[in-house]
Amino acid sequence: MNQKYAFGVKVMFLFLFLNFQMTGQDRTLAFENDYNIRPISEINAQGYGDAYPWISNDGLRLYYTAQSINDNKSCIWSTSRSDIFSSFDNFHKLNINDNSVDNLSSWLSHDELTIAFVQRKRNGNHFTSILMADRTSIMDSFNKPTRLNIKGPIKGTLLSPSFTADLSELILFNEYKSQKFLLVFERISEDTYTFKHKINIPKKYTIKTGKLSNDGLNYYLSLEHRKTNPKIYLLTRDNVKDKFDKLVPISNITINAKSDRNHQPYFSNNGKFVVFTRSAENEWKHNEIFIGQLDIINESAVEITKESEKVDNLIDLTIYPNPSSDFVSISNPGQRNIKAFIYDTQGKLIDVVDNEKVQHYIDVSQYDAGSYIFRIQDLQSLQARTFRVLVIE
Repeated sequence: MNQKYAFGVKVMFLFLFLNFQMTGQDRTLAFENDYNIRPISEINAQGYGDAYPWISNDGLRLYYTAQSINDNKSCIWSTSRSDIFSSFDNFHKLNINDNSVDNLSSWLSHDELTIAFVQRKRNGNHFTSILMADRTSIMDSFNKPTRLNIKGPIKGTLLSPSFTADLSELILFNEYKSQKFLLVFERISEDTYTFKHKINIPKKYTIKTGKLSNDGLNYYLSLEHRKTNPKIYLLTRDNVKDKFDKLVPISNITINAKSDRNHQPYFSNNGKFVVFTRSAENEWKHNEIFIGQLDIINESAVEITKESEKVDNLIDLTIYPNPSSDFVSISNPGQRNIKAFIYDTQGKLIDVVDNEKVQHYIDVSQYDAGSYIFRIQDLQSLQARTFRVLVIE
């Protein structure tokens, strides 16, 4: 009798778990499109941590965390591009960064006028604060950040803040003594949030960080199942006042590549763009940011000029080795007439290398150790491709 009862309980649990997954399956259909996934090579650099991406609805502005090779501090950056077929350039370190701590995992409102992020001090344990700042337009700097008052039985590290559109609800990733949670908070005053409840995730799953959709109905996150590589999943609910009660994997194989760790996802509100982090190993320095966009994008959803529809003919340009302490070479299979413009991370032009020298190698031993932006331009088509290069001692 006991064996039959135990068997019945197992069957009931299996039924509930499958229902928990399958009832949200219809929500994932919007993500099973043919995304054109590529690494953002103009940002990523070997041995350099790049993570926590957030992309604007038009796909033209990207916000992310990068770690300085000089002092191992993490800072929040933004970059932009002229159209969705171009490389990102115009790299800018946001004015909200505090150079004495780590600044990471930013979230932005849909209009990009409000930013929330984490500051972390490394004094034995990781002590974290959640900050928020506003600005009047996307062309302006942010005002001085305000620290949010997070109330509740919280211990350990807080990461990846994510808010509903009206800022009434906050979701945080929490890690304490190897345990990981997703915690939900509600706003009780302008800068104070109090603990509401924990999001339940089925056992055997290890929670990674994620982000909330603009409508508050979807939460994109990464889960590791039985020590396999993390995959991107979707938590859903039918109403912003409800708890998240449906969990399904995004089965898109171009997003969830089996050979890589896929995590820290964010989808633009119109579903046209996705940014996420991949890494071959579970170490910060191996993180690289990837972007995906629909191969066919409705012009009414993303405004594209005819001039911006030019095909990127510089896709085969690469720079190696990266990082380097003495020189870098540019792979140029098409033997184009090109010129290299080299900028520091503040956007200052520090060197211009003409075609003859570019065809051989570029001496970087004259530069101080650090990160540099290489903008390689085809002098005939005037198209350009941007890379970030690390110079090491």
